[in-house]
Amino acid sequence: MRTTVTLDEDVAAAIEAERVGTGETFRDALNRLVRRGLRRQDAADPPPLPLLAGAPQVDVTDISQVLGELADEHLLERGGP
Repeated sequence: MRTTVTLDEDVAAAIEAERVGTGETFRDALNRLVRRGLRRQDAADPPPLPLLAGAPQVDVTDISQVLGELADEHLLERGGP
């Protein structure tokens, strides 16, 4: 497919630097970089978190309370202070 695209100067310079470094044509370097960017975008999208039924077991609105409870649990697991 043939099309006209206006590239920002920094983008064109980055593609040109890649092209010079690899010996590719501008077209080949551009296609390779676009494909790489598309693959990374697909890989970067994490799967959605599962929705669990029921009420939360811990109220995290007061983080100091949560941290205190975690510290208490840790001490109990270790056999006390």
